[in-house]
Amino acid sequence: MPLIPGMTLSEENIRGVCEIVKDLKHLVRFDLLPFHHMGQKRYLYSGKKYLMEGQELIDDEVLEHALEIAQSYHIPCSING
Repeated sequence: MPLIPGMTLSEENIRGVCEIVKDLKHLVRFDLLPFHHMGQKRYLYSGKKYLMEGQELIDDEVLEHALEIAQSYHIPCSING
């Protein structure tokens, strides 16, 4: 699950996704994917505006809180990235 500030990072959204994911019988792993700027150069090279310019990365404690939420649903979860 991509964690994007202002889009998918809210506790309400994380809980909503976990409500859906917790019932998937064949789920092996659920990864939380923190926002990063790795694709920024691709936008630059393609001539497109990078809309996340200046967006700060997610604090570790916010990521840990997201992980705790997912784990509270007994979902095999980790932070990847």
